[in-house]
Amino acid sequence: MKTKKDASNQNWWWIAINGASCAASPVDSKHVPTVVPTPAQLIGYRTQYEQLAAQRLILQAPEEKVKRYLESLPRRIQSGEVQYVRPDDPEPPTHGQTQWILSGGSSVQKDLPPQLQNSTTTPTLLSLIPREFIEPLKKLGNTDWLNIVTEPHGHRLELDESVLRTLEEHPRFCDVILRLAESMPMELLQLLAHSKILATGPKIVQPTPEQCEALAHVDLNLDFREYEQPFPAFVVELPIEIQRQLTRDYSVPCPRFAIPYHDRASHFLTVLCDHGRRESNEGICTVFSKHSLDETMESTLQKHSGEAGRDYEQAITIERIALNLSLLLTRYGFQENGPLDKKAFLKQSRLAKSKSQRKQQRANLLLNSSFQSVALSQNVQLVNKAETTAPIVGSEGSLKAPHWRRGHFRRVRVGAGRLETRLVFVRPSFINAQNFGGDFADTEYRIRTDKAVLTDASHDHISISNEVEV
Repeated sequence: MKTKKDASNQNWWWIAINGASCAASPVDSKHVPTVVPTPAQLIGYRTQYEQLAAQRLILQAPEEKVKRYLESLPRRIQSGEVQYVRPDDPEPPTHGQTQWILSGGSSVQKDLPPQLQNSTTTPTLLSLIPREFIEPLKKLGNTDWLNIVTEPHGHRLELDESVLRTLEEHPRFCDVILRLAESMPMELLQLLAHSKILATGPKIVQPTPEQCEALAHVDLNLDFREYEQPFPAFVVELPIEIQRQLTRDYSVPCPRFAIPYHDRASHFLTVLCDHGRRESNEGICTVFSKHSLDETMESTLQKHSGEAGRDYEQAITIERIALNLSLLLTRYGFQENGPLDKKAFLKQSRLAKSKSQRKQQRANLLLNSSFQSVALSQNVQLVNKAETTAPIVGSEGSLKAPHWRRGHFRRVRVGAGRLETRLVFVRPSFINAQNFGGDFADTEYRIRTDKAVLTDASHDHISISNEVEV
C-alpha cells in the first residue's frame, strides 16, 4: 500500500473513490481503514464537514470541476493537510454496499435504508452542525464575512478580509474556511446559512403534513425581487409522513430539514437540504436556486426539472414547500412560541449560571444551538373548499377524477386609487374531493382532506388541521 504519510495521531475522515463511485466512512479513524471492495484511492480529511463536501463534489459536480479539484490535492497531501492512499490491488467498482474495517477488525457498513426511521429526538442545531463549529460560526454570523458578487451568469463568492480577524481564536476552523474557499467555494454557502441562523437565534418551523402537501401544489410565480422571508435563514423540519412519502415517490431517502437562506440586498436565494443525521453520515443534499432577475422563480424551477436524477427532483419539491412557507410567514405574519424543548432550555439556563466553568461552557453551547419554535400567527386556509367539476350539460361524460388545481402568489392593486400593490396567496384547490375514497396514501395526491377543516373561501383566514450553478 502506497501512502505519503501515515495518519499519525490525527483522526481522519476517509472517502473511497473507485471509478464513478465515492463512499464516505461513517466514522473517523487514526489509522488507514481497510475498505471492501478495495477502492482505487483513499483520501482522508481532518473534518467530517470537508469529507462530505468532497464526496458531494466528486459525485455531483461536472467532470472538469472534479478533475481540477483532484489536481489541487497533491500540494495539500505534501503539506499533511490531507492523507492519501492508493491501495495495491483495487477491485472493480460495484453498486453494492461498502464495508469499512477499522483498526482492531471492527466492521462498519453504510446502507441507505429503504424506509426512514421515525425520529423522536427534539432537534437542535447540533443535528446539523459539528459541536466545534457552533462558537466560531456564531461569531462569523454577526459579520458580513462572505460576499456574494452578482455577475451576468450567476454569482461568485468572496471571503471578506475580516474573516482572519474574527476567527483569530479559532485557527482550526479558520483553516477549514480557507481550504473550502480555495477548492470548494460553493460549500461556503452552507456555512453562511448556518452562521446567520446562529447570529439571529436558531428558528425552526414545523409544518403539518397537510400544509406541506398543499404548499407542494403552489407555483412560485414571482421574480426574485418580490420574494421575502422573515429571517435571513431558518430551519424547516419536514414531518415524518412527508419524508416517507417523498422517499417512496423518488426512491431516495428524503432529507429531514430544509434551510432557506435569503440575502435581501442582492436578491440571492438558496435552499439547503440536510438529512440531519451526521452520526450516520448519509450525506447532505444541497440545492441552489439559479438566479436571474429577469425570470420568475417558477420558470427557474421548471428549468431544474430533469436535471441530475431523482434526488434532484425530490429536492425541488422540498424547495417549493420551504419557499412557499417562507412567503406565507412573511405575508400573514409569524409568532415565536418559545423554546422548542422548554424543559431542556430551562435546565441549560440554570447550568449556565453554575460555578463550574466546564458546565457553563457546555450549557452555553447547548443554549446557542437550541431552536425557538416559529409558526404562522394566524390560521391560514391552505386549500380551497372542495369543488365539484360537473360534466357538460347534454354530454355523456362523467365527473373528472379528483385532482389538484395549483395555487400561486400574485400581486394585486390595493389602497386609494389602487396605487399600491400587495402580495396575495391564491390557494390550491382539491377538485372532486368528495369522490376521493379509499386510502389517500395509496394515491398520487396523498392529502387527507377528510381530516381538514375546509370552510367557505370567502373567509380571510381559516384553519386546516390535521453541481451546482448559482
